[in-house]
Amino acid sequence: MEGRLATRADASKHQGDFRKVVAGVNDTLDAVIGPLNVAARYVDQISKGQIPEKITASYAGDFNTIKENLNRCVDAVNRLVTDAGMLAQAGVEGRLATRADASRHEGDFKKVVEGVNKTLDAVIGPLNVAAKYVDEISRGAIPQKITDSYAGDFNTIKNNLNTCIDAVNRLVSDAGTLVDAAVAGRLATRADASKHQGDFKKVVDGVNQTLDAVLAPITESAGVLEKLSQRDLRAGWAAATRGTTPRSRTRSTPPARRCWRRCRRWPRRWSRCRARRSRSPPRRRRWPRARPSRPPRWRRPARPSSRCSP
Repeated sequence: MEGRLATRADASKHQGDFRKVVAGVNDTLDAVIGPLNVAARYVDQISKGQIPEKITASYAGDFNTIKENLNRCVDAVNRLVTDAGMLAQAGVEGRLATRADASRHEGDFKKVVEGVNKTLDAVIGPLNVAAKYVDEISRGAIPQKITDSYAGDFNTIKNNLNTCIDAVNRLVSDAGTLVDAAVAGRLATRADASKHQGDFKKVVDGVNQTLDAVLAPITESAGVLEKLSQRDLRAGWAAATRGTTPRSRTRSTPPARRCWRRCRRWPRRWSRCRARRSRSPPRRRRWPRARPSRPPRWRRPARPSSRCSP
């Protein structure tokens, strides 16, 4: 009653049949308690996560049933451990679609395996959606926003993906607006950089600045050409540019001054130069003054020589 199953009676204290009775009781206790000790040791090891080998000793009757039950328990726990290791290895190798076969298990072990499979589905499902959306965005195929309902951190992932889709759509929309404006000749159209954030904002600012840098010389060239078409040769290039110099801007000197520097060496050419006419108002034509008549040289009075005495 106290659970001290290893206690035995001393058969040497008895004689005759009494001794046989005591020895029989001791043998009976050994036959009963031996398998119980084996079962207790196996249960203790399994509870500690130390799965033992299957029992190979021979038992009879109910003891054999206990042995078979313990062996089935060892097999069930081994299958559970094997499937858990298989799922862990698949996760490390990136095979996220791998699942354990719940039909190999029974009872609560089957529920455990089914629960693990459902947990993986709940975790990997949103990850697969996120991976698919990121792949489409990387290939330039902007998908529609995610409308499925998720909970917890999965909902945060969904919101972040939707924000990314909106940002890329705004960038694509502004790029299309600039292209349409350029085709239509509205070169002053610019994208609104305040609608974007981070590096997207830098991209839009860079495009706007590039358009300004490209169109500034073109606009000034158009103004110079317009003045030249109106015979105003004083028009010159005033803007400072970098890089390749346009053909229309060889020097910063106005055309009239260049022509003056070139034509002033030949007065006849300078008198007919259009740059001179545009540079200064037309002068009144002056008639030459009449020179006083002078007597012929032979009639002129001789000048007194300084050598002559008075």
